[in-house]
Amino acid sequence: MSNCLVNKKHFPLVLINLEGIVTGENVDFIIKEWTDLYKEQKEFFFIFNTTKFKNVNLRDIYRLTKFIKKFKNEPVQYLKRSIIIIDKSKTFQRNIIRFIFSIQSPTAPVYIANTAEESMLIHNNLLNDEPLPKHIISYK
Repeated sequence: MSNCLVNKKHFPLVLINLEGIVTGENVDFIIKEWTDLYKEQKEFFFIFNTTKFKNVNLRDIYRLTKFIKKFKNEPVQYLKRSIIIIDKSKTFQRNIIRFIFSIQSPTAPVYIANTAEESMLIHNNLLNDEPLPKHIISYK
């Protein structure tokens, strides 16, 4: 079973929950949502919650990296940052993220949080130009 839920209730903060095995359909859904957000031409932030995520196909990872590369060439970057929540113990998911960004750097800075609470701390600190905790991993 897999699930991909997008919550735009707190726009410009867009929350994406990934659960189970992420399928090609889930990746298509994320790409469509991302594309639709760009069409609105408003700045936004992603928070991906992967605490219940289990696995993803390598083909879908490659599709996502190609999509990121395409969006890096857009003249205006509306995505200002992403925060990905990955439980500290989930080394597989952390390695997937590292792998994706070794193939293609992100369109906007990406920060890795251990919990939902930490993701909000990161988001608020960045909004207020406050320093982040030293243990926060980022990709730019």
